[in-house]
Amino acid sequence: MEPELREDRMASSLRQLAEAANQRRRAKELLDEATQAVRARALEAEDAGNTTRRVSEVGEISPDTLNRWKTEAKKAKEAQKTEGKQGPNP
Repeated sequence: MEPELREDRMASSLRQLAEAANQRRRAKELLDEATQAVRARALEAEDAGNTTRRVSEVGEISPDTLNRWKTEAKKAKEAQKTEGKQGPNP
């Protein structure tokens, strides 16, 4: 293989790799945003009185995921209440 051809091939492969990495990063960002939206709407749907099973079906998430999100939301809410009672730390 001629040196120039090899260098061109190496450079081309690195450009393609960088583009693929950028596409992956953008896809992950979109997925993270969509997951946060589904999480918020799922918690709202359950707070509105829908069953865990129905929320899981419509939201296309497992009941375990919904239960985990509920537990995390409850802990976050309790932590906010505790902070409010104690005031800010100096």
